[in-house]
Amino acid sequence: MHTYMYTSWAFSYFLLTMRICLLALLICLLAMHICLLAMQICQLAMQICLLAMHICLLAISICLLAMSICLLAMSICLLAMNICLLDGNAIAAAQHLYGAGTETTATSLNWAILYTCLNPEVKRKVHDEIDNTIGKLNSHNAVDVKSSI
Repeated sequence: MHTYMYTSWAFSYFLLTMRICLLALLICLLAMHICLLAMQICQLAMQICLLAMHICLLAISICLLAMSICLLAMSICLLAMNICLLDGNAIAAAQHLYGAGTETTATSLNWAILYTCLNPEVKRKVHDEIDNTIGKLNSHNAVDVKSSI
């Protein structure tokens, strides 16, 4: 009977050990599935990165194409300017540029004066700033202002 108890205890221990081994095996299988899933996620991430790199290369190609178009347009402009200069229109072109600049300045000054005349508060602020900058004009410093100009 003593041997039977020892054998029963050894068998129970053996069963417990087998269950622990099975549990460890299941844990290993679960870990392998997790690793496989992680590898698939990494593969997907690599494909996304590859796609992003292709998109970046496409964007760079588009930028290079746009720069080439800009260079072509600049070349056409330079060619047109050379044609204008060859035709003897250089003086006329310079006169047009000067006239356009003076026209813009004159128009801006006209609008500023009109705005100042229509807004008394703005007119007062402008007048105060002029008084603070050059001083009030009266008979004794009017000559000083004219001589300093």
